[in-house]
Amino acid sequence: QTQDWQLPVSAGDDYELLFTAARADEARIRQIARDLAVPVNCIGEITAAETMVMVLPDGTRCTPGAGYDHFADLAEVCQNMQPDT
Repeated sequence: QTQDWQLPVSAGDDYELLFTAARADEARIRQIARDLAVPVNCIGEITAAETMVMVLPDGTRCTPGAGYDHFADLAEVCQNMQPDT
């Protein structure tokens, strides 16, 4: 298990964990974070909407463009592959 953490802690990049939790668990999560002295911030909300909407600190709403597609080249390669027969 310790090898799983070698890259994030030694690669020179900064990482933060992103997780989802039920709103009903917020107080419990915040208490655990205080007990462990770990900062926790709410950065969004999962909804049934089909698109992502960002709400900036000043209340402005915007819809971000498409992000980088890490698998775009892979998808093209897979489309061109013939199934094994």
